[in-house]
Amino acid sequence: MNFLSYLKDRSVSMGLQLLACLLVLLFMYAFAVPMSLAAASVGIIFSFTLLSWILDYLKRRTFYRELTGVLEQLSEKYLVSEMVEKPDFYEGELLWDALYMTNKSMLENITEREMKTREFTDYVEAWIHEVKIPLASLNLMCRDLDRKYVRQLERIDRQLDQILYYIRSGNAEKDYLIRRVSLTETVKNVALKNKDDLLERGIDLEVNLESDSVMTDGKWLEFMLNQIINNSVKYAKRGMAGKSGEMPCIRITSGRTEGGVFLRVWDNGIGIPAEDLPMVCRKTFTGQNGRRGAKSTGMGLYIVKSLCDKLGHRLDISSRQGEFTGVTITFGENDFYFGGNLSEM
Repeated sequence: MNFLSYLKDRSVSMGLQLLACLLVLLFMYAFAVPMSLAAASVGIIFSFTLLSWILDYLKRRTFYRELTGVLEQLSEKYLVSEMVEKPDFYEGELLWDALYMTNKSMLENITEREMKTREFTDYVEAWIHEVKIPLASLNLMCRDLDRKYVRQLERIDRQLDQILYYIRSGNAEKDYLIRRVSLTETVKNVALKNKDDLLERGIDLEVNLESDSVMTDGKWLEFMLNQIINNSVKYAKRGMAGKSGEMPCIRITSGRTEGGVFLRVWDNGIGIPAEDLPMVCRKTFTGQNGRRGAKSTGMGLYIVKSLCDKLGHRLDISSRQGEFTGVTITFGENDFYFGGNLSEM
């Protein structure tokens, strides 16, 4: 708020005040009041009027500058009334009260919606746990029948896991337990879960883990690795992989870099088109591969990326269409993981 804008906004009232000064001067002249006395009287009136304008301008400028400055710095702009002191002029009080009531109403609305969302997610999570019990029983009963029934049940179970972990990913910080985890055990568990699909597609699984111990949540890591392996299996090449005669293969490796310990899953599948690669971690993005052959929800890598962000890991994806895809999780070694006695676990 500058002074010219202030003058423009109050031009009518200021004009009337100047007109009043002029009329007082004319009345004094009409009643033969000495000009020196008239000029002094009008000068005093005008001086105090001008002083009142300046003081009013300074008071308003302080408030509006503070308001705009806080708005520029705040990411949650609805909190502006909490950061700005209530002004001592009437228009400012009206504005501050309006901002306060708007903020209060919005927060009440958000709280109500969060409660409803929490109730719904709790219900879905409980429902998934209930469904998994009969699903596990069906899996056991179908062991002696055709293996294709078991594989379908396992795929249903994986989809239920994806829904469950997606729900939990919104509040992952309330569910994870950071501790030292063995990559060998994690890879072994994931390989056992996917052995039937690997055998069915004729995919070789090669494991070479130079680094084995990382700080993370074992349950979340197993889920993330399972999602990555599922994608590798889903988009593997059928039979011979091109002119080289190389068979479908998934390689899981680990090692140490400047940023920490990495876990990489590499496959020689159909790869990802260059234009799709920057978007593969977006929610519900399926891309060209997802629309061609394999059915895709576009949620797997999105959930993996969300969990990596929550856990403080870095996710990198590289690919060349028709040749390979590599997904790397880097476990940073910082105070978040190794602070205090945690490194002794």
